[in-house]
Parts: sequence; structure tokens; C-alpha cells
Amino acid sequence: YHVKKCDVVLPLVAIATPIEYTRNPLRVFELDFEENLRIIRYCVKYRKRIIFPSTSEVYGMCSDKYFDEDHSNLIVGPVNKPRWIYSVSKQLLDRVIWAYGEKEGLQFTLFRPFNWMGPR
Repeated sequence: YHVKKCDVVLPLVAIATPIEYTRNPLRVFELDFEENLRIIRYCVKYRKRIIFPSTSEVYGMCSDKYFDEDHSNLIVGPVNKPRWIYSVSKQLLDRVIWAYGEKEGLQFTLFRPFNWMGPR
């Protein structure tokens, strides 16, 4: 309902605290992936542009000397390490948004605000 009334949607639902990735990985998944997916689907349904805050965490542990977002592999750690649930949730959402853009005409902007605000 709220998405229907918007011109543009900027979802800020996320647990972006690294200690929480290991303490509460399922809660991170529920909020960071499931709730954002719900919002994305409403944007598709109501034909609303989404400006989605992703993260540098989606880049993972790429070993390329020079990282190229369009060509470098996005490599994350082992499945049994809950620390990666945040990055893979965000990366999957990036991919879902791209797919909805291709298949359903979803208008979107992805951006990765990292290391630019807050306490050190």
C-alpha cells in the first residue's frame, strides 16, 4: 500500500552490523533479504522506481589486482561461516533487481554507500 503511493522507493531495511551477521544470521536474512524482496516486488507490481542501497560486501574476496564490477568474480567465504549471510543476501538482491529490470521493466539504481559516514 505504501509503495503504491510513492514516486520512488529507497528501502533502508538492513542489519549492517558485522557482529550481528554471526550472532543472528537468520534475522539478518529475514530483514536484509526477505523484507527487501517484498519491497522490490511491490515496486514491480506498482511500476515504481527503486533506488537500492547495496554494499561493498557483495564484492567478497576477489583476488583481481584491479577490480572491475562488470567482469570480476564475486567470491565469498564458506557456507558454514554465517559472517557471509549479509553479503550474499545483498548480492542476491542486486541480481533479483537486475532480473526484474530485464524481465519486468523495473526502473532501478543500485548504489553502494560504504565507508563514508558514521563514527570511525
